[in-house]
Amino acid sequence: MSETYYVKTFGGLEITNDNVTVNIVELFGKQLVNLLQVLLFHSEKPVQKDELIDILWPESKNPSSALKFSIFRLRSELNEIDFFKDKEVIVTTRKGYILNPNLDWNIDFVELQKAYNQINEGAELLDEKEFKIARKIFRLYQGRFYASPSQLHWILQKQEVFRQMYVKTMMRTSCYLYTQKRYDEMMLMNYQAVLIEPFNEGLHYYYMKGLVATRNYREALKYYDELNDIFLSELGTGLSKRFKQLYDIIIADHAKEENKDMETIMRELSNRDQQNQGFFCSYEIFKYFYELLLKMSVRNEQNYYLIMLQFSDGTLDYEKVGVDFDRVKRLVSSCLRSNDLFTRTSETQLLLLVDCQTEENAHLIIQRISNKFYSIFRKKNYRMNYSVHKAELDRNR
Repeated sequence: MSETYYVKTFGGLEITNDNVTVNIVELFGKQLVNLLQVLLFHSEKPVQKDELIDILWPESKNPSSALKFSIFRLRSELNEIDFFKDKEVIVTTRKGYILNPNLDWNIDFVELQKAYNQINEGAELLDEKEFKIARKIFRLYQGRFYASPSQLHWILQKQEVFRQMYVKTMMRTSCYLYTQKRYDEMMLMNYQAVLIEPFNEGLHYYYMKGLVATRNYREALKYYDELNDIFLSELGTGLSKRFKQLYDIIIADHAKEENKDMETIMRELSNRDQQNQGFFCSYEIFKYFYELLLKMSVRNEQNYYLIMLQFSDGTLDYEKVGVDFDRVKRLVSSCLRSNDLFTRTSETQLLLLVDCQTEENAHLIIQRISNKFYSIFRKKNYRMNYSVHKAELDRNR
């Protein structure tokens, strides 16, 4: 039997020996999990009793008894695992408690730290040797450390430290692969990375750059729109300026991608759903249409009005809104005409651009939306507020 104990702390807490894996989180209670985590993070030196008490039992009336009892229970529970049977896993020393240093421990965050230190000794741009070391970091990092709902602050700090190591390494690796024109390899790694860190914009940025470099323009535009909607929905803000610049590149490159015959163009232009409802688009596309339509309106003597709709679940706590927003979006679309535009500007807001000669006509549209909104959500405590402004271009530009 192998004497090496492989400890996975990223994305869970597991110990493997001789192809047998034990899920510690499922096996132990959260207090024992927390205690074992502290010992793992101090595996190179004993943890003093006072330090353990400060971390795990800062408000206990009898912390010494709690510590002794928890150490006893943890030892007993570990000895119930077959590959730890009859082994002294936790050693008591004059300086405190430590995982038995005579056992061969292979802990993932220790290996990751070593690899990270190796690739941070050289230049900012990785070379091929450092790239291979970086791949080890990606293999080891499978998500943040396990943290119980009442987890202590110390583990959350360590979560962030190692998350930053992972993201920084991923950015440097993406830059290296991009300069080497290994776009498919870069995109695969970034796709796997965003599954772990879905709201890191940099990971998405390099994936989208890969789509542009491989001339997948349509997929890149679709990816941009979907990602922008997700960021608005989950974070309340859209993508950054560098994405907008990349978006402009996609539009420009896509325009000169290939020549099309008129029949193909007519078919593509007519391919959109012709239902009589509003057109929903990303905020970036909305801004383009806004400028275009308002320039045309000067010549055609048309008026456009902006309508801002703000939704809440009745608590007026917009940070914790519980509105079914996809359903609201479909509702608003059905109340608009096919030449009306709308977009999402935050987690709880929709912005409409409607073709109306007077403000009274804009209020009729709002009334139509309001009636349908309160009819559909009459059993819920949802609320809709609005404001109306005449749409105008900045004459000073």
